[in-house]
Amino acid sequence: MYRSVLCLLIIVLNVNLNAQEIDKSKTNYGLFISSKNFAYSEDFYKEISQFLTIDDDRSWVGQMKQEFIIRMGWMLQEQIQKLQKADTMYFLNAEPALGRAFLNSYNFENYRYTQGSADLEGLKKIYVLNSFEINMRKHRSVYIRSNKMYTEYIPIMMLSFNIGVIDLENGGKMTQTEVCFDAQKSTTDAKYFDLYGNRSEVGKLLSKSYSQWWSQVLNGIPSNCVE
Repeated sequence: MYRSVLCLLIIVLNVNLNAQEIDKSKTNYGLFISSKNFAYSEDFYKEISQFLTIDDDRSWVGQMKQEFIIRMGWMLQEQIQKLQKADTMYFLNAEPALGRAFLNSYNFENYRYTQGSADLEGLKKIYVLNSFEINMRKHRSVYIRSNKMYTEYIPIMMLSFNIGVIDLENGGKMTQTEVCFDAQKSTTDAKYFDLYGNRSEVGKLLSKSYSQWWSQVLNGIPSNCVE
């Protein structure tokens, strides 16, 4: 809980801390989650709140959007680091100096890395969650009870996101991957991520969606979204 609350205070208060020196002899990556295009339907506030309160040491302090970014960010940081077999994975949202250096080097309008920063030297790649949206569609369900037909509309979670990977060893070249995932219709056999997948409906959606993303990255598929 302490790490989560501290990270939240850094994001909200923009605490002025010194930059953490990056060991250039190691394999280092970064992760940044943009709050600019981070949204979710109010229909799923209850489910998101449940996701945020999993584990006794992870109490929710009441600012849903910031807390959601933090919780998800820590888990993505740890799991991408393992997948990449990196020595270090920096969650830039929780590193004020590194975070500011990145904000000054990235154009969030067109998802472009515009200029380098000395503070970011030593990072090989930076993963950027450019956009994230949990939306809702209604599934029509018909059932019969006592010889009467009833229609029920069930809310179904849908997640779409865009993740860019900035290759700092290749002049800041950016590759992007788009994922669209429907909690009811979409399927994937990939199991690269686990964000409380067995303990939360939101966690299950996140786990499957990010696993789908990693599978697309490995197979060179830029998007699975259908217009």
